Amino acid sequence: MKPTPSLHVLMAFFLAITAVSVFGQHQEPDHTNPCGLHEAGLALFLRRPELRALSAAAEAQLEAETQIASRVSSREEVLIIPIVFHIIHVNGPENISDAQIHDAVDVLNTNLRAMNDNIGDVIPEFADLVADIEIEFRLAQRDPQGNCHPGINRVVSDLTYEGDYEMKQLIQWPRNKYLNVWVCVDAAGAAGYTQYPQWVQGSPEEDGIVIQHTYCGSIGTSNLYRSRTLTHEVGHWLNLDHPWGGNNNP
Repeated sequence: MKPTPSLHVLMAFFLAITAVSVFGQHQEPDHTNPCGLHEAGLALFLRRPELRALSAAAEAQLEAETQIASRVSSREEVLIIPIVFHIIHVNGPENISDAQIHDAVDVLNTNLRAMNDNIGDVIPEFADLVADIEIEFRLAQRDPQGNCHPGINRVVSDLTYEGDYEMKQLIQWPRNKYLNVWVCVDAAGAAGYTQYPQWVQGSPEEDGIVIQHTYCGSIGTSNLYRSRTLTHEVGHWLNLDHPWGGNNNP
């Protein structure tokens, strides 16, 4: 029996939890804010206060659609979402290799498809919730104009040290066709961050994930202990909150 859409969402929810848990396992001292989701939301609403009401309406609609989807399961195939990485750099170590990007996508899909080698270590309270959520991200093979493309862009800019709204405006592919991921030196003080889908209804140029290069993948400038940060942010991008609420203190 195939999992229902509501269970798919629940699985992604707990995958987000496992991603957060890794932050407590670093082998080296790290004072980076693990997740900048809520700070990014505050910055968005300070810049565009009119989006608060629009976001609330979009959230109510999304909740209604989710309730309907939980009762009707029609998808029979894995959902494939094209992903594009924009590496914002100044020719330093942040200009990570294609291999590190490919590794980051592999880690992400391994988490989402429940293929982790340590999947048997899930604590008993969550063991019966583990599932393949049947979502995969694949590097884009064509750009918005239909030309062949590796799914990786490289842009030289000092905004890599900011990782903020202005940096995202350097390059963005259509959000209705791709998940945009910006890799940089400093993701606005966090390991990574994104926006909830309802937050970006009136500000589509905000949509996507920003991540520090040292938290992207498990090789190169990153490591295994940081490699699930992208999974965590994808959870938020799919409208999942921290299970403990709006902070970084589980």
